[in-house]
Amino acid sequence: MLTLLESSEIEPITLTEVKAHLRLDTDVEDDLLRGLIAASTNMVEEYLGKTLIKKTWRLVVNSLSDEQQQIELPRCPLIEVLSVNRLHPNGTSYPIRRYSIDPYNLRPILLCYSTQSVEVIYEAGFGLVPKHVPAAIRKP
Repeated sequence: MLTLLESSEIEPITLTEVKAHLRLDTDVEDDLLRGLIAASTNMVEEYLGKTLIKKTWRLVVNSLSDEQQQIELPRCPLIEVLSVNRLHPNGTSYPIRRYSIDPYNLRPILLCYSTQSVEVIYEAGFGLVPKHVPAAIRKP
């Protein structure tokens, strides 16, 4: 199960850019435009399966075997894995210190051994500011 833990207030395209594109000079529609920017950003992220501006995600995967687990991180591009934990059924968690990342797939793969559920906390996105998002995605 994927859960958003932390999100930026920054959108990949600014209100000023949208107003310039629409040739709007007044502030009357600003709240509506902000809502449309946020909704559009969410739709683009869902469609692409990518995070545009840095967000922190929590992914919990239930283990089905005692073999090496290949855990696909559903939101990319990967910035950093913050923690990987083994989740015990009693609610406690234990860090998994030996894991590796295969970044050369369409979505990054985390490889680890665990016979229990695994929690991965990671950051994904193109960066912290709109200019880090590729121009082809940002273009109004």
